[in-house]
Amino acid sequence: MFRQTVVATLAVATLAIVPTCAVAAAPAAPGIGSLTTPPPPPPDPHPDPDPADPPITAQPQGPAPGPQDLVSEPVVEPEAFASEIEDRLGGADGPVGYAYAITRNGQLAAADGIGDARAAVDGQQGFTEDTRLEVMSVTKPMSAMALQKLLAQRGIPVDTPIGAYLPATWEKGPAFEPDSANPVTFRHLLTHTSGFKQYIDGLPDPDVYGNTWDGMQLLAASDLTPGGTPKYKNANYVMVRVLIARLTGVAGLGIGPLAFVTENNNSKKYLKYLNKEVFSKAGVPNVRCWVDDDEEDTAALVYDRDDVAAGGRLIERDGDSRKHCGGHTGLHLSAIDLVKVATYLRRTENILPALARDRMFSDLLGWNRSSNNPDEGSLGFWWHDGWGHWFSGATERQVFTCVMALRQNYEAALVMNSLPGNTCGTLKAAFEDAA
Repeated sequence: MFRQTVVATLAVATLAIVPTCAVAAAPAAPGIGSLTTPPPPPPDPHPDPDPADPPITAQPQGPAPGPQDLVSEPVVEPEAFASEIEDRLGGADGPVGYAYAITRNGQLAAADGIGDARAAVDGQQGFTEDTRLEVMSVTKPMSAMALQKLLAQRGIPVDTPIGAYLPATWEKGPAFEPDSANPVTFRHLLTHTSGFKQYIDGLPDPDVYGNTWDGMQLLAASDLTPGGTPKYKNANYVMVRVLIARLTGVAGLGIGPLAFVTENNNSKKYLKYLNKEVFSKAGVPNVRCWVDDDEEDTAALVYDRDDVAAGGRLIERDGDSRKHCGGHTGLHLSAIDLVKVATYLRRTENILPALARDRMFSDLLGWNRSSNNPDEGSLGFWWHDGWGHWFSGATERQVFTCVMALRQNYEAALVMNSLPGNTCGTLKAAFEDAA
């Protein structure tokens, strides 16, 4: 059964139901879960914009996300929400192991881990709410927060063309030139409207445009056309990683001259900035795309639910693949880590200043494009999910993850190391049926 843990130490904000998201930043608070007394995150610095950069002019579009109730529905109690999650994932059709974490009004309301992070065949380790594993595309909203924070720090509007911020040595195609009539912008990347997918899918050999440094150079030199219908493509957030590294600057603080970035250092700069300016601001300890050597015998593995005896697989970046850590995928996080970030994002200005935070929600910058859409029955739900699978003969090992902001002042996260998947669908249905 779930463990209910209402702790005063996560009092990031106990918010009344209000009609807008114009909520003043609450005092920073220690973490939740196993973290007891980390130092409170300092307020975000808001340095003056570089004189060469334009001031922020973009305003939030559409309704602000606020903690208000968006529909009339019965009150959802945390115990009922947690029980609905467990009911859906119990039995023979449930995952090998999973964990969830739920916050309400800025407080941890329920969290638990059930099943195995490592099955008996691999030296049994129980799954807990603190168990980390590769969160796959849930990396994307983390990257979106970092990019938007850098844009705010530098006073760069989200609709600014990206060409001037790409590595100086890269060849630039028409959509990346300074005088382009239809340039690729930061918003295009965050919303998958860059035209990357349409361009790559139309090539005779699309595989040459991989999610690598070389692949991004080829895209920057191409004659693609941005805009139009959103088409999901990992390459958008690989480019976001490169831009984050560049915008961190020579000092890594998001100010001053742009950083010199290479294939070998862009992920390092990306991780350094995310840990300093996103994760630490939510009390989340050091995040990477791999596990330390002394963790390899205990780290969570992913499984084929129908062939657990085949053993699990550790998913991590090692060797040269660490050059491609983050941006679109790769980060190792737990259910508690994810719900902390979602809570501090939504309820404080620790991670993003209010204008950028509101715009992230209202314009779906880093969220699934079906979020907060009454036509799809998702009004008041913002989410991003992740999924990965690895074949070995007939064995298919899988991982599924989700981070979500919900109605009635809830945030939630769910991670599992095998089928059945549908993590975000499970959270949404559990919340609705708990009402």
